[in-house]
Amino acid sequence: MKLYKTISFTLCLTCLSIYACKEREPAEQQQQQISQENIDTQNLIGTWKVIDAEKNGEKLNSIEDAIFDFKNDFTLTINSKFPGINKDEPTPYKLNDLTISKVGRYELDFEIMDLTANTMVLEAKIQGIDFKFELEKK
Repeated sequence: MKLYKTISFTLCLTCLSIYACKEREPAEQQQQQISQENIDTQNLIGTWKVIDAEKNGEKLNSIEDAIFDFKNDFTLTINSKFPGINKDEPTPYKLNDLTISKVGRYELDFEIMDLTANTMVLEAKIQGIDFKFELEKK
């Protein structure tokens, strides 16, 4: 009888250990998934002003006040210099989930991290460098 209880206890403990070790998504990933589900890409269309920019986590003043103008015809006009994008000329883009992709001849990709009716956060890797742009709708 004592052996039966020991085996049962060991089996329960093993099952609990396996369940406890089960890989779970970090809270940050879960939060990102929730926020991505709440993003309405219809808000993308319009004129956006860069109010804050970072390059490798450091403030980038030279791009502030840049304008991103997203049109219904899937073209983007930027009034600032980006590699492979002609300044002030409409450039086609594709919208795949939360990625603005194939922008310009170097096919830059911008990830939509947050998007509301009035604010947007984009992240991109341009020529191997991480960029983050906070934009406000005009």
